[in-house]
Amino acid sequence: MDGIDGEELETSWQGPRLRAETRQADGCLVMELSGDLDFTQKPEFRKWALGIVAGDGDRDGDGGGRAPIRMIVLDLEGVEFFDSTGLAVVIALWKHAHETGGDLAVARPPSNCANMMRRTGMAEHIAMGDTVLAATAGAAVFRRASGRERGLPAAGWVTAG
Repeated sequence: MDGIDGEELETSWQGPRLRAETRQADGCLVMELSGDLDFTQKPEFRKWALGIVAGDGDRDGDGGGRAPIRMIVLDLEGVEFFDSTGLAVVIALWKHAHETGGDLAVARPPSNCANMMRRTGMAEHIAMGDTVLAATAGAAVFRRASGRERGLPAAGWVTAG
């Protein structure tokens, strides 16, 4: 798969009960997850996903770095089990994206994920949407409202249409 700047990106990761596929859509990198995002998947998946976000060249063994990805959407439609460990991974990815000047949004989160994000206050920082495009649009609003561009109120959920 070609990267954001025409570079090759590793396209998938497979754990015992979680699978991640990357693709480009609507001007961003989309990570489609399916299966269980729980404590048994966390260490390996987190390492792989942080490498994708950071543009880590070690994924392909060439030793060279890539530019960090600027917009990532986690598409959680295929996630069957999501707990606090999953939320911790989402937060780690969001923090890492922000440290490199990027954004992270969540598309089609399971209801328990959306509820956890609202209850913990993370919905004030990480845009959620019912489509990839809606999540991306929500991230743009959050970017303006987050201190990078102050003045607009944040809303946790964006719908398409």
